Amino acid sequence: MKRLTLAIIFFLLVVANNQSALYLDDQTDNSDYMVSVKREPTIDSLMTHYFGDVKVAAYKVFNCESGMNPKATHVNSDGSTDRGLAQVNSVHVKKVNGDLDSLYIPKVNIRVARQIYDASGSFSPWTCKYVLD
Repeated sequence: MKRLTLAIIFFLLVVANNQSALYLDDQTDNSDYMVSVKREPTIDSLMTHYFGDVKVAAYKVFNCESGMNPKATHVNSDGSTDRGLAQVNSVHVKKVNGDLDSLYIPKVNIRVARQIYDASGSFSPWTCKYVLD
């Protein structure tokens, strides 16, 4: 009963704090449990990981594109849709295995944005490339 109560309390704390996961790691004596919370990486850590060499420029472009809003959406005149922080266009559907809604997940969006950047060699695919001039 103590284990269940402890697990419920920590689960509620995690949900209340909007954390991503809760893990109970069984200790060797089976009488106590260690609780650890796994947090999603921050946008800044993702930007450092994927755009470290051009992170400042990426921030400028993506801030112009979406205001750094992971849920930003823009429907273009041609019917395509830009999604997420980097406003990744729906033409890149194959990069997310058909799951365009995954572009609202910062890690996915920033990873795909880096793929687009690498393929073009610059921020030229983004409308807000002009902020770098």
